[in-house]
Amino acid sequence: YIADGLATIELLVKEWSLERHDTTREGPFCVGPLSLADVFLVPQLYNADRFEVDLTAYPECLRIRSACEELEAFRKAAPDNQLDKPIE
Repeated sequence: YIADGLATIELLVKEWSLERHDTTREGPFCVGPLSLADVFLVPQLYNADRFEVDLTAYPECLRIRSACEELEAFRKAAPDNQLDKPIE
């Protein structure tokens, strides 16, 4: 189901950009400025990595994740940075 969800997000981000006739967007995130869409996307990509989902078909999602990871709040909230993360 992860791949299906990411494919939908990828399509929606591209469609939003085309509807606005703006291939650069107003910002590097899902809908321009940072929004809840970005907050929900990043954990899905984390899980996709965890379950070894091939993400090459989702360049927009990967671009958005990179933009989010530049923000301190996202870095601090990353599962790998939590004190109670299970040891693998």
